[in-house]
Amino acid sequence: MAKGAVVLAAGFNAHGQLDPATKPTSISSFKQISCVKDYDPGIEWTKHAIPAALWSSTLLYDSNKLTQLGTSGGYPQSPVDWNIAPSVVSFFGDISGIKGFVSESGKLYSFLPHPSRQNDPFKRQIVNTEDLPSPRNVHVTHVTIAGNGKVCVAVHAAEDPGNLEWGRQPDEDDVYEYPELNCLFVGCCVKNINVFKEGVTDLVATSTSFIVLTGDHRVETFGDPRYPALLARTPRDRSHAEFRSVVSALDGIPIRKVVAGSWMVAALSEENDVYVWGHALPQSPAKKDHARLSKLLNAVNENGEREDVHLVDIAGGADVQDVAVGDEHIVLLATDGRVWGLGSNEYGQLGLGEEVKGTAGEWALLRATGQGAKCVEVKAGPLTTFLVVMNEGVIKDAEVTKKEP
Repeated sequence: MAKGAVVLAAGFNAHGQLDPATKPTSISSFKQISCVKDYDPGIEWTKHAIPAALWSSTLLYDSNKLTQLGTSGGYPQSPVDWNIAPSVVSFFGDISGIKGFVSESGKLYSFLPHPSRQNDPFKRQIVNTEDLPSPRNVHVTHVTIAGNGKVCVAVHAAEDPGNLEWGRQPDEDDVYEYPELNCLFVGCCVKNINVFKEGVTDLVATSTSFIVLTGDHRVETFGDPRYPALLARTPRDRSHAEFRSVVSALDGIPIRKVVAGSWMVAALSEENDVYVWGHALPQSPAKKDHARLSKLLNAVNENGEREDVHLVDIAGGADVQDVAVGDEHIVLLATDGRVWGLGSNEYGQLGLGEEVKGTAGEWALLRATGQGAKCVEVKAGPLTTFLVVMNEGVIKDAEVTKKEP
């Protein structure tokens, strides 16, 4: 039975991506920004309630309508309803905003700016994928853009007799890398990463790397060799870094979700454990709240050796239902409904209020109150956090734990 839910948000708002009406630079306490009338607990709701949370723009979904807040492509956007919601699988974008989307039919669309169209300055245009070095009939399944501008695309061979001539199997997916988004749109400079015989469940990006969650629940990475911590492995050379490889620390652990910010990645296992890896954040007087997160990413084993991947332990080993990662913060939703946050709160992205802004050096426990309130999903943008709460629940207060959980 469908139930009501609300989306709460906190963090960076200079572009009006959370609150376009008042448009404060930041929102330091969680504020309701959307109401989802038809909540379905059987799906991962943030893919619908919050399809995209980028640096300068946010997409919200409800009742087959999409509303964009913030800016995109450099053009300011007042809330605009789009009627394409039922046909969309996922959106992709970068620091300047939404760049396109993948449809249910496997088609790839780009958004082209048209400043003369005041109510909706973006016109969707289908992207020709015939130039892909792939079977002649493919469906695009994922597109993601790294912070360095590189782009990765996952495609699935459609059910077409012609594809059998290529020796392709129904569950196989291809992943291709492009040096920039325009190369994808015009069909040039493609780099074939390889065939994933087990399929691709998800594809995400950091500033310099790509992470693939395969159909058999394994995690593989590839990217820039200068930042091996984002690969969760130590590559032998440049070619080894740029070629896909399994994260050995997670091999044998079934993973069901991966999320990434600019400098950190988190993987959620089937056993409700969270594993993280990435680059430690800079230590400076202005970044004191990063010390605990840096400690998490720089954990060492009993031999004093730095580990590639680190198991997160909160509240004495609580099971985790969902995880979200921003540029410099991480949010965990425990199976008991509690929400924990760690990392930068410089822009209020942990929703701890003005009195503790910038001091989230320890795990913070966000207390959801209100009759019947229950947080069911979490999502993060680079400097923002979103909570999907059932039954009109609200976040009334938060506190920083005095004792490390």
